[in-house]
Amino acid sequence: TLITTFFLYSGIDPLYRYLFITGFLGALTTFSSFTFETIQLLKEKFFFLSFLNVLLNFSLSLGAGIAGIA
Repeated sequence: TLITTFFLYSGIDPLYRYLFITGFLGALTTFSSFTFETIQLLKEKFFFLSFLNVLLNFSLSLGAGIAGIA
């Protein structure tokens, strides 16, 4: 509710509000999926695959971010 109140009364252009909300929700669902998949792998005792999941997600995300900046 705090974010909603801020956006309603801040005078920010609605386009930027939609971009922010879409980005925030997209990041939230991506992180939730990543966490769920990693925990499921750990529960099923696939320790190497869970480690590989974390390692590849982190390194590929970091690489994509660096490539996007360059």
